This record gives sequence, structure tokens and C-alpha cells, in this order.
Amino acid sequence: MAGESDSLTQNLTIALKVLVETLSKRQAQYALIGGLAAGLRGRFRFADDIEFIVSVTQFQLPGLLEELVARGFR
Repeated sequence: MAGESDSLTQNLTIALKVLVETLSKRQAQYALIGGLAAGLRGRFRFADDIEFIVSVTQFQLPGLLEELVARGFR
């Protein structure tokens, strides 16, 4: 079980880094929300996903989604 948890944590860390890099590169406004954000601000809460609220223009959205898919997201 610990191996699965470590793997999940590593995958979430990599995904978070890639998301932040991509959103920043695309000059999107974003905020980390959900369990992961709560854990960073206070008491740890296990999270098996990453939740963002993102603000992009209608023009920016297709390119952002294409880049995320190219970087392994679905």
C-alpha cells in the first residue's frame, strides 16, 4: 500500500508542476483549489487529484487544451 501512495504522490507532484508550467506559459490566471490546496494552507487532507480554477479567454482555450493533451493530460 505504501508503494501505491508514494507513486500517487509522485504522479501528483509531476502533474502539478506540468500544469503550473503550462498555465504560466499560456499566461492563464489560475488558482489551486480542493484538497491539495487545503493541505498546503492548513491540516493535511489526502488528495488523489488536482483541482484548479482557470480563467482564460475563449481564444486561448483551444491552444491550452491542445498543449495539455500533448503533455499527457486527458
